[in-house]
Amino acid sequence: MSDALANEYVFVKSPGELSSLLSGDTMVNRGIQFVSVLTDIDFDPQTKCHLYFKNFQHGDTEEPDYTCRIICNTTATLNLTRMTLSLFSQQFDLEFPENEAETQFNLEHIHLDKLCFVLCKGALVGRGSSYGIFLKGLRPIDLNTTLFAARDNDMGTAVYEATKTIFDNLVKLNRNSKAQFKFVKLSNLTNEMLRYFQARQESIQLINTKNPMYGAARFNNDHDSVNDFDSQVPDTDPDFNSYAHWSQPSNAVPAGGTQGDSLTNDRIEHSGSSGFHSTVSSAMGTAESGAVSQLRALEARPKTIHLANTNYAQTGKNIQAEAPIQQSSLSSTSSVTSFDTGENLEAEKKQPPPKKQRVSGALEHNIKALNSSIASACTDEILKLQVRVAGIRVHHGSTGPSAVLLCQPGDQELTADSELLCVNVNCVEIEANSVDNIKCGSKLLDADSSESLIEQLRTYCREDKLTIAAKKVPLLLGNGHFTFKLALRSVKADERIEKLVSPPPTPAASQVVVSSNHSSQYSQESRDPLTTFSAISLAEKRVEFVRTFALLVSAKSVGKKMTKFAFTDFTSHPSNTLSAADAFIGTYADRLPQDKAFPFVIYNDHLAQFDRYVREKMGITYKELFNVFDNNLTHQGIVCRLELKVKLYNGGVDGIVRTCEPILAHDPNLRPDEIQFLRSFYTRSIAHIPQSLLVQRFDQYAMFFPITKFNGLVVIDENAHHNPHHHQQRQDPSLSMQVQVWEPPNLSGITANLKVTDDVELPVLATMNNVSGDANDDDENDVLAVFEVHAKVVHVLQAPECLVFHLTNDYLTQDMLDSHRLLRVEIPGAHNIANFYGGAQTRASENELSGLVAGGDQRLTFRLSPFKAPVSSSRNVRIWCPIECSIYELQAEMHVKQEE
Repeated sequence: MSDALANEYVFVKSPGELSSLLSGDTMVNRGIQFVSVLTDIDFDPQTKCHLYFKNFQHGDTEEPDYTCRIICNTTATLNLTRMTLSLFSQQFDLEFPENEAETQFNLEHIHLDKLCFVLCKGALVGRGSSYGIFLKGLRPIDLNTTLFAARDNDMGTAVYEATKTIFDNLVKLNRNSKAQFKFVKLSNLTNEMLRYFQARQESIQLINTKNPMYGAARFNNDHDSVNDFDSQVPDTDPDFNSYAHWSQPSNAVPAGGTQGDSLTNDRIEHSGSSGFHSTVSSAMGTAESGAVSQLRALEARPKTIHLANTNYAQTGKNIQAEAPIQQSSLSSTSSVTSFDTGENLEAEKKQPPPKKQRVSGALEHNIKALNSSIASACTDEILKLQVRVAGIRVHHGSTGPSAVLLCQPGDQELTADSELLCVNVNCVEIEANSVDNIKCGSKLLDADSSESLIEQLRTYCREDKLTIAAKKVPLLLGNGHFTFKLALRSVKADERIEKLVSPPPTPAASQVVVSSNHSSQYSQESRDPLTTFSAISLAEKRVEFVRTFALLVSAKSVGKKMTKFAFTDFTSHPSNTLSAADAFIGTYADRLPQDKAFPFVIYNDHLAQFDRYVREKMGITYKELFNVFDNNLTHQGIVCRLELKVKLYNGGVDGIVRTCEPILAHDPNLRPDEIQFLRSFYTRSIAHIPQSLLVQRFDQYAMFFPITKFNGLVVIDENAHHNPHHHQQRQDPSLSMQVQVWEPPNLSGITANLKVTDDVELPVLATMNNVSGDANDDDENDVLAVFEVHAKVVHVLQAPECLVFHLTNDYLTQDMLDSHRLLRVEIPGAHNIANFYGGAQTRASENELSGLVAGGDQRLTFRLSPFKAPVSSSRNVRIWCPIECSIYELQAEMHVKQEE
C-alpha cells in the first residue's frame, strides 16, 4: 500500500472519537483506522460477515466498541470472505468451520482464550448517530515487537500508544474477580506477555498508591483469592512440574515471590504464540459509491454499526501482512446491500461444525480451463485434478525436501518432447513437500532429500494418467504481499496400471495387532515394527506394539507412580487428540500443533531406567534436564528410541512407554533399518526445529543429531550419513522421467550476439510460448533473446544453489497479487550467485535482500533471457534468468531513484 493511500486514513485512538468525525446532517464517507482486540465473529454466507472489537475502556461490556462489516452477498465476495477468514484463522490459530452448505457460524468471546490485537482500516460512512464501518483491511499486531520489546523510535507512535492503552485496560480487568477474562487462561500467553503484564500491574498499582484518590484503598488488594491458574491444571497432580516433583518440597515458594502472588507461584501450561510471522490476514475493499444510498436506512434505527480501517504509515515494522479481500477483477462499484443493526448479540452461541476441507470434482480439461478452476478455488480448498506429469524439478522455496511437478491435463497425451514446457501456458505447477505427508498410491512418501523425493515421484508417476489432490495455499512474498500456489497432498495412478507401478519404499505401518490380553508375547523388540507416529494404524479394543524414534518434548509428573512424556517426530496422526503439556519447540512462540505432539505414560520403573541412560550418556541426572520455568525439554534436543504399547482411548491415540533410550548421533549399535529410518527423521526434524534454537543450543543438539554449521545455518552433515547397509532403489531403465545432470549457464559470460527487446510487460513475457533466440542445447551461452524490463521486486528467496526473484509490473494497491501477473526469475548455480554478490560470497544477509523489495512504485531494470532446464530425459522447462546483473547495480539504481 502506497504512502499516499495510507495517509487518507485518520487514526482513531478510542471509540469515543468516532462521533467527532460525524456531523449532524452531512453524509460522511472517510477512511479511519484503529487498534482493537477481536472478540466475536458472526458469519452469514447469505449476507455479511461481522467482526466485533473491544478496547475494554469500561471493562468487558456486552456491546462491542467497533463492529466491522464485510458484505458477501455474491458468489465472488463470498469466496473472498471465506478466503479472508481462512487466512485470519491461520494468523491467529483460530478454528473456523469451512462450510460447504450455506450455513452460518458464530464465534464468541474469542478474547477469553486468545488475545488477538488487530490494526483495522475501513470506511466510516454515515451521519449523526447512524453510521457504519465497512472493513477494508486487517493487520495482526505482533505484541512482542510492538509492545513488549518496542524500540525507542517505535514508542510514541499511534499504534504503540493505542496498543499499550488497551493492554493496560486488560491488566485492570484482570484484577476484577468477577470478570471472566484472566491472562492466565489465555492459550497464547507467553513468557514475554507474562513479564510485561506483571510490570504493568506493578506500575499501575504504584500510580494508584501515589494518587490521593486511591489513598484509602491502596492497602486493599482487589485480586481474587481464588487461584487464577486452577483452570489450567487438568491433572490431579498438585506438583508444580516434573522438576519441582524431583527437587522441591510441596510447599516450596519460588524465589522472589510471596504466597499471595498467584502470578508468580502458579504454573502456566500450554502457552501459545502471540508473535505473528508473515502470514497474511485480510483486507477488503468495499464500494463507497453505493454506501451513501444504503445508509439512509440507518437514519431511523437507534443502534450504530462500526467498521474499521488501518494506517500503513504508522504501522512501521510492528504489523504483519494485510491480505486483500477484494481482487482487482471485482468492480469497485459493487453495492452494499443493507445495514443489519437489529442483530441480537446475546443470541445463543452456535457450536461450529468440525472443520472440513472442500474437495472439488475431478478436472479433466485443457490448460486454460485448468488454470481457471485453480484461480476460482478458495484458499485451503482441495482440488482433485486428473493430470499427467510432464516433468519434475527441485523446488528451491522450502527448507526441507521438496519438488515441483509440471502437469498437463490427463485427458490428452503429453506434448511432444521437443516442445518447451512453460508454466501457466502449457502446464501447471504443483509443489510437493515431504513434510506434508504426501500419500503416493497407498503409502506415504518418506524422503530425506529433494533428489530422493523426485526419484520416488518419478518412479511412481511416470507419464501415466494420475489423479492428484492438491491444496490451494498462500505463498508469502515480501512486505506483506502474497499470492497462491498448489501444494500436493496425494497422487494415485489409474487402477489399470496401479499393479504395474512399485510405490516408493516407506516405513511400513504396523501389522502386529493383538488383543490386549495376549500382548505380552509380542513385547520382544524383533516383533515390533519400526514406524512413524503418522503410520500407526489403530482399531477399537486393539493394542499395537511399535518402535520409533522421536524428539522428547516435555515430561510432567501426573502422580506418584507415573510421568507423562510428550514426543514428536514431526509427523501427524488424525486420531492424536490428547493434550500434551508444554508442547513447544524452544520457545512458547513455536508451539507444536495438536496432532504432532504425542503424550504417553511412563511408569516409575521405566523412568528410573531412562534416568540411568541419561546419567550414562549425558553425564547429568533426569532432574537436571529441566529448567525452572516449565516442563519443556526441547532445549536438550534428546532423540529417543521408543518401544510403545499403543491403543485408542476415547477416540484418541494413547499408550505406554515400555522403553525410552536416548540415542546419540553416530551410535554404533544401530541396526540397518534404524539407520535409514533415522536419516529421514533427522532431515524432517531439522526442517521443523527453529534455526534460532539450533544455533543457540548447537552443542547440545549435536550430541543427538548429525549436524554441522554452513553459512550461518545449522544443517544435516551429509558426511555423517555413512550407511553401508543402505539399499539403493532399483532403477527402471525404461523410465522416461530420468534427468541428466544440468550445468547452469554462465550468466556473466554472455556479451555477444544479443537481440535486445525493450519495454515488454511481464505478463506478456510470462506467456510467451516460443521465444526466438532461446538458449539451445548445443551452446547454452549463445543467447540471442534479451528482454529489458522495468519491474518491482516483491520477493527474494535465497537457497544454496539458486537465487529466486518474483517480479511484477502491477501497482501494489493491495496485498494479494495475481500469480499470473508475476514473473519468477532465477539465478541458478553457485558461481552465478557469487557473481551476483560481487564474487566474494554466495549468500547475503536478509537485510540486504529485503532492501531490494519494492516498498512503493519503485522499479528496477532487469535484462532477462530464457533458458532451458531439464525436467525429464526428453523435456525442458523454460526459466528466466537475469544477464549481467549484480546486487550492487540494483542497489545503486534504487539509491538514484530514491534521490529523484
